[in-house]
Amino acid sequence: MKILLIDSSYPINTRNNRLIVSLKRYLQNASIEYIAWNRDGREIAYSDKEICIYNVNSAYGNLLSKLFHLIGYYYFLRKNNNLKRPDVIIASHWDMLFLSSLMKKKEQILIYEDLDIPTARKNYLLKLLQRVETKALKKTDAIIFASRFFQPLYNSIFAGNKFILENKPLQISHCAASSRLDNKFNIAYIGLVRYADILKNLIDAVQNNESVSLFFHGEGQDLKQLKNYAAKSSNIFFTGRYEAEQLPQLYANADVVWAAYPNKDYNVKFAISNKFHESIAYHIPCIYAENTLLGDLVVEKNLGYVVNPYSTADIKDCILHIVSDREDLLKKKTSLSSYEKFEKGWDEQIQPLLNYLKSLE
Repeated sequence: MKILLIDSSYPINTRNNRLIVSLKRYLQNASIEYIAWNRDGREIAYSDKEICIYNVNSAYGNLLSKLFHLIGYYYFLRKNNNLKRPDVIIASHWDMLFLSSLMKKKEQILIYEDLDIPTARKNYLLKLLQRVETKALKKTDAIIFASRFFQPLYNSIFAGNKFILENKPLQISHCAASSRLDNKFNIAYIGLVRYADILKNLIDAVQNNESVSLFFHGEGQDLKQLKNYAAKSSNIFFTGRYEAEQLPQLYANADVVWAAYPNKDYNVKFAISNKFHESIAYHIPCIYAENTLLGDLVVEKNLGYVVNPYSTADIKDCILHIVSDREDLLKKKTSLSSYEKFEKGWDEQIQPLLNYLKSLE
């Protein structure tokens, strides 16, 4: 069996890399390939030299540019679909689902990897994207949901196979916190540096607070902007890119991790951040956005904190509460440890999907 995963960016994100690793591990007789779009002209890693990559620049965050270049990417995908003739296409995100539905052949199985539901600032545009997605679902055989909160949105519009596979760590290892030269409270942001308007509120809430240190671990489109914004703050640090094996140590060195995204975004209201699962695995509480289904779950289970991400005052009050009430922080760590047994791991959660793929052989 030939499986082809299609993504709209390069390098491949950690979730899709995890998915490919698992498919190769459990479906040893299958051929697993993927196609990616190198949108920012970055150098191709040596390990990816044999990967099929579309090298055309299209700025991230520029919807019009992406829509224009999607036409060229579609013809690139169609050409490779004719050459590779995969039995199964896994389309990552709704835009790749739409392109895949146009080129799908009768004998092929199309699986929608629903990482993020369609979202837009304008309601009329959101409705348009949802109609595009619904039309593409007519040629879709199965959906993989990256959030348990996504599935109810599709029950009335899709009758095919449905699987929940959230962004859980593939392997868990714990590290002791590094020795600190001071007694500061450490807040960490770990991951792709984006949503500058929200992160500026976090910076405003902690700058000049000598009892708190804020660390940004990662890179992304907003990194330079935030570095400039925090240039005069002596308690804010940017450590740059990190490797996956460093993740346990980054969590171990943090007292709390920032995981609050813009809750005005339609997708954010239903999504589950990988930081939620990392928080459970490493027993380090996170700060999430209020008025989201994930935030509601966190409050219900006492697993972390919620704030209004658009309010500097609310963020500051939350941080001051955490710093002053270490007993409450400890209770949340205990809750995370207790709750861990109720969450399925990646290997357990992926089994129904693997069984479905094996049934196609």
